[in-house]
Amino acid sequence: MKYLSQLPLLCMIAMLGACSSYLDISSTAYYQDVPPTSGRIYVKAADPAIAQSLEFQHYKTEFEIKFTEQGYTIVAESNAQMIAAISYGVEGANLTTSTSLQPSSGLNTSVRVGRSSRGRHGSVGISTGTGSTKTTSANISYSRFLKLDLSNVPENADEQSMSFYQITVKSQGKCANLTGVFKQMLFALFIQFPGESGKSIAMQVEGEEHC
Repeated sequence: MKYLSQLPLLCMIAMLGACSSYLDISSTAYYQDVPPTSGRIYVKAADPAIAQSLEFQHYKTEFEIKFTEQGYTIVAESNAQMIAAISYGVEGANLTTSTSLQPSSGLNTSVRVGRSSRGRHGSVGISTGTGSTKTTSANISYSRFLKLDLSNVPENADEQSMSFYQITVKSQGKCANLTGVFKQMLFALFIQFPGESGKSIAMQVEGEEHC
């Protein structure tokens, strides 16, 4: 009886697991020395043209939350030890087509009318047969990317800032923008931060695309 009382709950968990959706995401990081896991950091847009957009301001806040969870301290640019430059977008669309043949059956009726020496005559022929129906479908998928570039802030004004860590996260799907998959891609970017330099990681992140 004990197990029978738990059966509805187990069935519900199984159904929820079966209905889960996952996104295929890949990430690749590059660095020479393992980057510091703490310090004062400032998050900005790699492209100054989008720095004031509401979209980037939203993404910036999400990045700042993740950096704080990693052990960094979010500060103003004037007080930062390192700069986190963020870029994102859609690289292009890929069109794939698929063709399938489905068997079909039906009743074929033919009518023939002709003339003979005795006058006009006609005949009706009925036959059954099987054939196939050809169906072609087209699917468009978009390649989305999210990039993070970490660079140091030089102590002297005449010194040049140097990048010491770069990571790119990519996903392929039906959404032609980043909004519908941003949280999953940000999760993938930080899941093994900083990761292994030069190694691409493929993963499936639970979630659905919301275009």
